[in-house]
Amino acid sequence: MRYRALILNTQQFKDNDLLIKVLLDTGEKINVKSKAIKKITSRNLTKIEVGNYVEVNLIQGKTMQILTEIRVLNNFNELKTSVVSTATWLILEAIQFLPDLQDIRTFDIAIEILTKCNEHSKNNLELISYTLCIFFAELLKIIGVTINFDNFANNNQKIKKTDNIFVDSSLGFCSYNSGIQIDATTFKVIRFVSDGDFEQLIKTNFSADKIYLSSALSTFIFWFESLVARKLNSYRLFATRSL
Repeated sequence: MRYRALILNTQQFKDNDLLIKVLLDTGEKINVKSKAIKKITSRNLTKIEVGNYVEVNLIQGKTMQILTEIRVLNNFNELKTSVVSTATWLILEAIQFLPDLQDIRTFDIAIEILTKCNEHSKNNLELISYTLCIFFAELLKIIGVTINFDNFANNNQKIKKTDNIFVDSSLGFCSYNSGIQIDATTFKVIRFVSDGDFEQLIKTNFSADKIYLSSALSTFIFWFESLVARKLNSYRLFATRSL
């Protein structure tokens, strides 16, 4: 069968075979075997690069699916070779960390976010940080979590620059309790991303100081790691990073 797929990881499997972890356009994460791919004569070796968006043909083997054809749709090379190449690996690690919910939205969002970051990798660092905030906010929605602003009077409450705002790992806010402290501008970025519609947000020419976007991104990653780790009863599998 033919699928569109995002290559998440690869590892050697027996002699010249390769084990490839992919996210399919069905939202499913599976391991695929590619036979004799590591031979010098193989024309497909350069196509199976981590982070590539590909079209594949798979057939069922004895224990797993086997790759028979592959075509690169987008290698996101501008992003991978830029100063913000961290964005690629952050997205791929987050998808691997995510439980296999088989939700098609995971695939669609990953491809759209990678495409957006690739387009702006050399001229708009702030837009990439903002786009990654959207990515993690959407993953939280897929898990079934809504960020809680109920500790504030209402969503239109005016936040002063001098306000002390704290964030907790259960995705709630409070203005006086313990947790991770963020500033008012970071809070506004988080609220803007959380309250918006994905299709509209991805088209928005949003601008903010890099430091606030990095802080907001770190907060989204903190929530994502904390929630998924609790769901899986696991350790945090990747460290919080900022661009």
